[in-house]
Amino acid sequence: MILTKKQLRRRIEQSAIPARLHSIAFAEITKHRRLMWETELIKADKAYRDAAEGCKTRMPHADMITHNEEHAI
Repeated sequence: MILTKKQLRRRIEQSAIPARLHSIAFAEITKHRRLMWETELIKADKAYRDAAEGCKTRMPHADMITHNEEHAI
């Protein structure tokens, strides 16, 4: 399905991409050929979700001492 710009904006708003990044995502997606917009949106949404999940799993626990904190002691 070929998306119009209006449809693309609506789809970006419904994606996991935060509101502050909507205009950046729209600009990045529309720089590609029109046939690729939906694919690029799917890739961007998946990349954001993966990055958000990665941050959750990589966050150190509150009771752990990090390498830099160890040197500060």
